[in-house]
Amino acid sequence: MNNEIHPVGRFLTCEPLPEQSTTKGGIILTSTVNREKERMRILRVGEGTEDKKPYLKPGQVCYVRKGAGSRIQRESGLVIIVHEDNVKAYEDGE
Repeated sequence: MNNEIHPVGRFLTCEPLPEQSTTKGGIILTSTVNREKERMRILRVGEGTEDKKPYLKPGQVCYVRKGAGSRIQRESGLVIIVHEDNVKAYEDGE
């Protein structure tokens, strides 16, 4: 049986991604810069609320506040449930 985690409201489920040590432009990021953000791929998006619909989509990469969310260890890997308000930035889809 596959027990998927489905976020509700304005929550997202995400998987952590390894930190990049350089930007696309070649700027080397120090360990301090890397620790200030958490880079994640969005797995699922909640349905939103009546007055606020989600603007993020599964597959997008986002950066969330350090320590935000609930961490759940699954057989398939770590899943983090994050509120949309804790997303600081996101990358456009490819």
